[in-house]
Amino acid sequence: ELGMAIIFDTVEPIAISSNKKANKVGKACGKNVLGIVTMGDISIDAARKNGNISYISSVDKSVKGHILVADVCTIVRGS
Repeated sequence: ELGMAIIFDTVEPIAISSNKKANKVGKACGKNVLGIVTMGDISIDAARKNGNISYISSVDKSVKGHILVADVCTIVRGS
């Protein structure tokens, strides 16, 4: 996915549904160390709950950081 980038800032789509209404956004974030260990609950369900979302429209993954440590977030949009 990230290849051998030293510094990265990416957002990639994970899933999309037929629910067109997306007036809410929820995030669940954690830290990734050395591309090996991720700490924190970055699940779709955690992001959905954080955004008070009942019906999911889309799910994206955001990764920002460098080769040693990165912030990883799951972003859920819906209603």
